[in-house]
Amino acid sequence: HIDPVFARDMANRIVQLLDLRFQELGVDQTRSRANLLEDKINEVNIEISRLEGEIGDFQRQYGAFNVQSLVEEQVVMRGRIRSDLVLKEIEISTYEHVSTINDPVLQRLRAERDNLRELLNEMDQGYSQFASGIPSQQELPELAQRFARLEREARVQQQIYTTLRQQYELAQLSLEGEERTFQILEMAEAPDRKAGPSRAMISMITTITA
Repeated sequence: HIDPVFARDMANRIVQLLDLRFQELGVDQTRSRANLLEDKINEVNIEISRLEGEIGDFQRQYGAFNVQSLVEEQVVMRGRIRSDLVLKEIEISTYEHVSTINDPVLQRLRAERDNLRELLNEMDQGYSQFASGIPSQQELPELAQRFARLEREARVQQQIYTTLRQQYELAQLSLEGEERTFQILEMAEAPDRKAGPSRAMISMITTITA
């Protein structure tokens, strides 16, 4: 520009605008990353809560799930029921020698024996209301896989949460101590003389061309 003061002011204003723009770009990118990380952390938290709820429901239904302990518990329960069944058979056999066909006591003993047999059968085949929620032998492998899958998914989500949380903390620190990528070393001053164009050169070229 022909006015040196205006040229200085224009150069300084452009530098100031560039400085502001670089600051906005740096902060906006970091803030955007932090916001995305925060949203993802919230999603992972919801998933962790859901998995913890499923694991809690599972454990409330089946207790602190352990296949080995359940197998041992079933063995003990089946042994006790079988012992009761044998004793009931002996009691029925003994009572049949001294009772009549329609004896109500004998009918009750036979009904109790049938209940014990049904209970053993239901423990082998599936859930029984008499078994206090203990799964059947057929269900144990499936339940073990289901519980292992829930625990595995919960551990994976916990690891994802830990990683995201670390990245989020780093992004927050970057926001607080954002380094400037654009630095002004020296503001422009009004020039003592113009850099161009050369008036003498213009005159010479114009004369020769003419």
